[in-house]
Amino acid sequence: MKRTEVEQNILSQSVKNLQAYGYPAVNEENIFMDTIYGAFFERMLKDALGQGADEEINNLLNEMTDVAILKEKYMPAYEEFKKLSEQEEAASLSEEEEKRYHYLATTFLLPIRDRLYKAGEEDFFLDYQFKYYTKDKK
Repeated sequence: MKRTEVEQNILSQSVKNLQAYGYPAVNEENIFMDTIYGAFFERMLKDALGQGADEEINNLLNEMTDVAILKEKYMPAYEEFKKLSEQEEAASLSEEEEKRYHYLATTFLLPIRDRLYKAGEEDFFLDYQFKYYTKDKK
């Protein structure tokens, strides 16, 4: 979704405010994905309603709702994938777990790959893609 200039300015300023408040790792993507950052961001947006730019603020609030739905639907699969990924690193996946690992990656996680990349969770996908696509080539 393309943001308007006003929406982008609100988002950038919110990130700066949270960084100044003591959250240096917050960025324009994980402010939506992280529970703590998201709670602060939502409160900032709601407090700003009625002071102008309500349409843009509501668009950002709607984006937060969309992300919350994604998290509810996909994050349990992502957490399971991360655990299986750690086992896979230790070469201790059973055949059934390996099937589940690939199923989770391709069915649940690819649809939100770009958002996870931007939120700083790209390592698991880069590792998965490298291992998966080079596995049979050795």
